[in-house]
Amino acid sequence: MKPSNEALLREIQADFERTRDTFLEVQRSIGSLESTAESPDRMMSVTVDAQGQLSSLTFRGTGYRSMGPAQLADLIVSTVRRAQCDLQTKAQAAVAPMLTDGAAGTFDGDSLWDLLPGSDDPANAEFFKSLRGGFGTEDDAAAPPPRRGGDSRPTRRTKSALDDEEG
Repeated sequence: MKPSNEALLREIQADFERTRDTFLEVQRSIGSLESTAESPDRMMSVTVDAQGQLSSLTFRGTGYRSMGPAQLADLIVSTVRRAQCDLQTKAQAAVAPMLTDGAAGTFDGDSLWDLLPGSDDPANAEFFKSLRGGFGTEDDAAAPPPRRGGDSRPTRRTKSALDDEEG
């Protein structure tokens, strides 16, 4: 493999590791989220866990005793919904570091390879062409026949086969 391609692969791997680490941190932080909301009259508060499920309901005073069942139920439901909305806002803020310019909108590339660093640099065109083609071509004699069931995923070739081509 060309030294420039090795450097590019190291850059791609480092970028992948940074993205993976960010993803794991976001996953941990989302898993520990919770949200608490108070009713407008401050008579009660509710807490929801990371899944938005009610985990705590606390009444202050005894004013709830004079409420009808439907009125109390509506108060509980609306307060839980406020806590869930707040939880959703917190989760979106936690995920924000994962979003890049292209992640939230549209993808203009031909393949996922176009998302990798250096893919738009003409100096790397041949390298990324080999990535997109699965390290071979359709008429490559070493390529196995297509898989049954119409699966046309690229096949992997061994390092020795690649070294033979370069050498």
